Amino acid sequence: IVQIDSEPDGAEVYSDKELLGTTPLFLPNNYPEGQPVVLKVQRKGYTSKQLGLVGGKGERILVKLTPGK
Repeated sequence: IVQIDSEPDGAEVYSDKELLGTTPLFLPNNYPEGQPVVLKVQRKGYTSKQLGLVGGKGERILVKLTPGK
């Protein structure tokens, strides 16, 4: 399981262009084991960020968004 939190809460999490959900978000990590995965976290009024994780590993990730576009 991957837990993705953001400051502030309510950010959208995308894999490619697919919306996975909003933070706080718990995802099964069914990506191919050992493969890098890039997700995008965005919220209106804040600068979007990309985050990386490794397929098949459980992680907890906190994304701090900064006000911007």
